[in-house]
Amino acid sequence: MTAALLGFALAATLLILAPGPDSILVTRNCLRGGRRIGWFTATGTITGLLCWALAAGVPVREFSFPLGAWFAVETAIWLGTVVWLVDRGVGWLSRSRVQRGLERITGLVLIGLGLRLATESR
Repeated sequence: MTAALLGFALAATLLILAPGPDSILVTRNCLRGGRRIGWFTATGTITGLLCWALAAGVPVREFSFPLGAWFAVETAIWLGTVVWLVDRGVGWLSRSRVQRGLERITGLVLIGLGLRLATESR
């Protein structure tokens, strides 16, 4: 049981640290509204994740709260780091040349994913 719990904790940690929709949303809101809005977004994300973790673990009460709390803390640290990094880089990221480059890269990634999906056989 302990090995399975540790394996789950490791997998969940790696998933939390991988950039995903929550990191993108926090970054976007930091760039648009500043540090304060970024912190509100991060706090809302963490609260939602904690509620989800607690609700998912209702049948297993002895593990649900400690794991949910641990992952909420881990996510808070990660999203706080994202807010801090974006706040530090907002001057550089607000340059029109950088924004055009990021939009081009994002467009290429989305086109590539679309082509891969279109050519994938079922």
